[in-house]
Amino acid sequence: MLSAEGEGEEELTVEETIIYAVASVLLVCFGGLMSGLTVGLASIDRLSLEIESKRDESVAKSSKKIFKVLDQFHWMLVTLLLCNAFAMEALPLSLDKLMPPYAAILCSVTGVLFFGEIIP
Repeated sequence: MLSAEGEGEEELTVEETIIYAVASVLLVCFGGLMSGLTVGLASIDRLSLEIESKRDESVAKSSKKIFKVLDQFHWMLVTLLLCNAFAMEALPLSLDKLMPPYAAILCSVTGVLFFGEIIP
């Protein structure tokens, strides 16, 4: 069956539409999570955390886990940025299956802007 635009593309089934829509939502959420982690982990003040961990035992347990990540700061940063870039580049590909290309680009840029930059 051909689509209404007459571009020779087949219409998606209901299951395929749901899969692409869920994938798009998950990609936006994953990209937002990676942006939030980048901002949050990069803004941790190590000295303040060390001082606080000496005062409070519960903070000390948590800070040991965070220090393992912060000790490999460049690896952490590269990993988070690559994951974010993957999510934001894959988003228009999944949206392109659901809507016209101009709408996919518009929705993708809007999603990236709000969930990847403004909200985190």
